[in-house]
Amino acid sequence: MIARNHMQRPNIDTDALFLFSAIFRTGSLTKAAQECAMSVGGASRTLAKLRELLDDDLFLRTNRGLVPTPRARELNGGVAELLVNYGRLFEKEVFRPSDVRRIFRILCVDNAIFTFLTPSVSALLEKAPSIGVEFRPIRADFGRLLSSGEADFAIFPFVPSDPNLHSLRLADDVFVLVCGRHHPLVKLAQERTLTRKDFKAYRQIRVMTGPLNDLDDPWFDAEADIP
Repeated sequence: MIARNHMQRPNIDTDALFLFSAIFRTGSLTKAAQECAMSVGGASRTLAKLRELLDDDLFLRTNRGLVPTPRARELNGGVAELLVNYGRLFEKEVFRPSDVRRIFRILCVDNAIFTFLTPSVSALLEKAPSIGVEFRPIRADFGRLLSSGEADFAIFPFVPSDPNLHSLRLADDVFVLVCGRHHPLVKLAQERTLTRKDFKAYRQIRVMTGPLNDLDDPWFDAEADIP
């Protein structure tokens, strides 16, 4: 077994480092003590301990105040860096839209751009002027695009089945029947609530604007006899 001698590192607390930095900047023990919320006596004892640990006077008293020694000048950059990193330990990360610089890719179905996004684009670009926004038509593999990061989010009328995707309800949509004033369904609707069977006597036109399948489409009637 080989025995190794490890040099014992001095234990310097942060108060001593803050005091060192303040003295270096102000050239005054009194001002540095006030800045560090210490008494002058406490600051003097802290400086004495720091001098002992670093084996250097660090600051010499002159008629111009406390002047740093060459060793103190050598240490100042490292101490300043340590204090900055120490302060960052207590900083909470804050998201600032103005700092974002990237392109957001949004998949949209049907008229989602005009319904949900157009009203908000101006406000979005005002808060985040350095971003770009790219709208893409939605495809059947939109779940894969979201999972891989090729797209940032999608506006789609149904909740995707992928458990890895998070969804949020934006709005509740409704279907509206529009027909001529003298259409037979108008009179029937005045008598009772219309059902799917009431539509079977009429020609149906199915318009698809997204990657749906028959099971996902609430208006699909598998039993309807569509000519």
